[in-house]
Amino acid sequence: MRFLLKLVLYLIVLLPFALVAAAYFAVEKTALIETQVKLTSTEIGRAKAILNRHDPRDLRDGEVRTVTIRKRDLDLAVNYFVYLIGRGGAAVELHDGSVKVQATARLPKNPVGEYLNVETGWSETSDLPKVDHLRIGRLTVPGWLANQVLALTIKGLYNRTGHNLRSDLIRQVAIKSSGLSVTYEWDSQLTDVVRTSLVSAQDQDRLAIYNQRLVEVVSSGRGPIKMVDILQPLFQLGEEQSKSSDSATENRAAIIVLTAYVDGLDLQRLAPQAGSWPKAPKREVRLRGRRDFAQHFMISASLSMAGGNVFSDAVGLLKEIEDSRGGSGFSFNDLCADKAGTRFGERATAFTRASEVQTRAARSLTESDVMPKVSDLPEHMSEAEFERRFGGVDSPRYNAMIAEIDRRVERLPLYR
Repeated sequence: MRFLLKLVLYLIVLLPFALVAAAYFAVEKTALIETQVKLTSTEIGRAKAILNRHDPRDLRDGEVRTVTIRKRDLDLAVNYFVYLIGRGGAAVELHDGSVKVQATARLPKNPVGEYLNVETGWSETSDLPKVDHLRIGRLTVPGWLANQVLALTIKGLYNRTGHNLRSDLIRQVAIKSSGLSVTYEWDSQLTDVVRTSLVSAQDQDRLAIYNQRLVEVVSSGRGPIKMVDILQPLFQLGEEQSKSSDSATENRAAIIVLTAYVDGLDLQRLAPQAGSWPKAPKREVRLRGRRDFAQHFMISASLSMAGGNVFSDAVGLLKEIEDSRGGSGFSFNDLCADKAGTRFGERATAFTRASEVQTRAARSLTESDVMPKVSDLPEHMSEAEFERRFGGVDSPRYNAMIAEIDRRVERLPLYR
């Protein structure tokens, strides 16, 4: 008994030192990977096509399907994930039967080091891939230990869902030098699991509060309404709520609720509780007199919260290219609304700026505060006209126009 007590005491005393030592050896002063992520409209289009082919609404319980991800798309996805969590980069090396991933995340400045470098190797099995090796900085984690932790993590995630998901949801992952093929069996409960895991009960309660305020605002009149006339009272509510919360979290909830209303999206797809919330009467929301500007702005604001400006910029460009091929035409003023929305979402949900943006938006908010004038920008161009006038995406004339749009957005006091 005394031995056990001593062992526990030693563990309590030594554990903090062990954690500090692990952190010291995990962090390094040089980057393993310097890759910078850059999404293009073509890449977003490929991802969209993959998602459309595997739309849950088209799947039946027990249906088995295989999704194939090309090496370039896999490398881009891993790069983008690392960029989101640590503004870093990654490299994926594929061989028949195995894959190696190297990644670097940037850390806040500290005396130990600025980079967290990770290298891991996986090999194909008849089931799920197994970890062959894992190195974090100068720390080497045995493969058997990494696999054990991974198994316990997956088991814990299943247990936390509260659903009886089939254990063979993912049947197999085939690794080839050209890409990955994932064979899965669809379980309709997965949709509910994803929704409840993405939005906690507390966050759903928060969204309900903003939904109630939105209902009150839009129910006070009829006909078209300015976007800023909804946004301002939502941010006033956010300022009140931030007394017991944080501004970034409250601003994020306000943006999500307004985005759903502007674009006619069902909040229940995100928050299961929303089915019992009061419904706001439908009114056309406008920014600078146009409904499409409000839609572009709010969608981009929401995307910037989830995926940063790299993702929202690429999605906005994809939309304009699609429009030039038979829709409303390529419009630089739509891209301006995208970029303004992206900047608003970034500033409103950044912990260093959220309180400032919240206060300014709650006190006084005009359309000139959130989006510059765009009446002189070219719009409604067919694909042929766009190519003739600007030489396509990434041409000098196109880049000059984008630079001008960026300058206009940057000059707005709210975004400085």
